[in-house]
Amino acid sequence: MEEKYWKRFMTSGRIEDYLYYRGMKVCMGIMRKYRDMETVLAVDGREKKTSVSEGFLN
Repeated sequence: MEEKYWKRFMTSGRIEDYLYYRGMKVCMGIMRKYRDMETVLAVDGREKKTSVSEGFLN
């Protein structure tokens, strides 16, 4: 998705298009960070997937 905005910026040269690109890059980085924080824990010999929000609540 980032590439779409980069190509738009490279074609137009507009600052607005560059800011869209940077915003998408930051957003994707944050989404990756939280996805990577999801962990698999062993509970009573079974695997339990714990989401980030559950981790904050426990």
